[in-house]
Amino acid sequence: MFCPRCGAENAEAASFCRGCGSNISLVPREDKKPPSIDGAVVPFFGGIGFILVALAVMLLLPGGHMWGFWMFIPAFFMIGAGVSEYLRLKEHQKQARLPGYAPPASIPAPPPPRAAELPTRRDTSEFYPPGSVTEGTTKLLDRDQ
Repeated sequence: MFCPRCGAENAEAASFCRGCGSNISLVPREDKKPPSIDGAVVPFFGGIGFILVALAVMLLLPGGHMWGFWMFIPAFFMIGAGVSEYLRLKEHQKQARLPGYAPPASIPAPPPPRAAELPTRRDTSEFYPPGSVTEGTTKLLDRDQ
């Protein structure tokens, strides 16, 4: 990880920059592992398992109705983590499928103009003023001779 203030390289788990001392604990870090279907399925079905255990505790154990509902909290967190990982996976796959710009393989070059199509050469100095005083003076002297 690099410090956004001074650019010094730091350890991934560092809280402060070793170069300038600024707090880098709040700098967002990118996930190293890409999203996967395993990362989505395992927490989702773990959450479903928590719901089943919570229902079993609430219905079958004496006094389970008092504390069994607390097992729904991790269940919903795990289901949410599984769904979000699945959505990240789908977005990652969609971005991988987007085609990048590729120039056309071959664009035929226009044919060269024929001699009859070329314009005749003209002296354009009569249309535009000379570029410098020296050029104008030279033209005047050439005309006088």
